[in-house]
Amino acid sequence: MSDGSQNVVILSQRRLVRELLGELLRIRCGARIVAKLEALEISRAALTEATVLVCDPEGLSPAAVDAFLARLREQGRELRIVRIDESAADFSAEDIVTAVRGMHTRIHVAHERLTPQELDVMLAVAAGQRNTDIARRMRRSSKTIEKHRANLLRKLGLRTAAQLSAYAIHHGLLRADAIIAPRRPP
Repeated sequence: MSDGSQNVVILSQRRLVRELLGELLRIRCGARIVAKLEALEISRAALTEATVLVCDPEGLSPAAVDAFLARLREQGRELRIVRIDESAADFSAEDIVTAVRGMHTRIHVAHERLTPQELDVMLAVAAGQRNTDIARRMRRSSKTIEKHRANLLRKLGLRTAAQLSAYAIHHGLLRADAIIAPRRPP
């Protein structure tokens, strides 16, 4: 893939693990989550799109997991298998991120696609400013700021201002102490 993104299938019987891994890999790797599976069944559509399979063997029979992975290899798929190994003392989420990225994969950072105006709006929204205040400072209409906000949320794959704040802090675009304290009602 030219932009360095990965199409990931997550296999875990634990729902929370599937959801958290999905968010972690989406944010940290720019991964596209093709499927989140609970059982050792993978659809052909997910398999044809997938470049990485993240497998959490917890609760699964080791023999069944090995047989499943062997079937995938027999089908001739070039699929990187990342096994979660919680038994290792130094196991961390960073290990999974590194394995999914691969050794030489360039990460495409979503905020690199933002226009300068969208980036300004992102930082202002992430810092807790209201659309009207942002519009006044940027000398634009509130409707223009709303459009920039909608575009940047879409481009980053986010839904809320809280997610936007977390994204900006995580990527070093905003310091956590720069976020404005909640306003008290007048």
